[in-house]
This record gives sequence, C-alpha cells and structure tokens, in this order.
Amino acid sequence: MSRDAPLLKCRRGPVSRKGRREAVLASEHMQLNVVFFARLKRETGVEHLTLDVADGSDVRAVASLIEARYGLSLKGCMVAVNESYATPDTVLTPGAEVA
Repeated sequence: MSRDAPLLKCRRGPVSRKGRREAVLASEHMQLNVVFFARLKRETGVEHLTLDVADGSDVRAVASLIEARYGLSLKGCMVAVNESYATPDTVLTPGAEVA
C-alpha cells in the first residue's frame, strides 16, 4: 500500500466465532426512513422504506433518488422531515424520517 493511499475509517465490528474482532469499514453514508402517503404510496407500491444516502444529503438529493428509482415526479409534493415541513435544501441527519 502506497504512502499516498487514503486512510480508511474503521470501527470495531462484531466478534467472530474465533473470538477476534473484525474490522468493519465505516462508510460515509446514512440511513433515512422514507414514508409515502396517498398518490406516492399508490405509485411506488410501498408505504415506507429505508434509504441509504451520502452523509450531508439534502431533501433535493433524496427526491432525485426516489424519482429515479420509481420513475415518478415529485414536483409539487410537500415534504416533512421529522414531522416538520422542509424545503429542498434542508440537510438531513442519520435516521431522519422523510415524508
């Protein structure tokens, strides 16, 4: 490994059968809980899902992912983050509920 290679962030993982700790790479992403209502629930066929996104993602980025995944338009839809109305530039935190 070269000296210029970037360092990977690691955290201690679960204990293996042999009693050794395994390194688990800590990725720079977070999970969000996404909830769909009414038209979006019908069009996606799901009520809720867990979505992995990059750390620091905003509502606009999540909307783009959902539009691409389900082939629908979210123009004109309102969004709430953790039960408060949000704007497209609202930055999300790990575990946030986006509805």
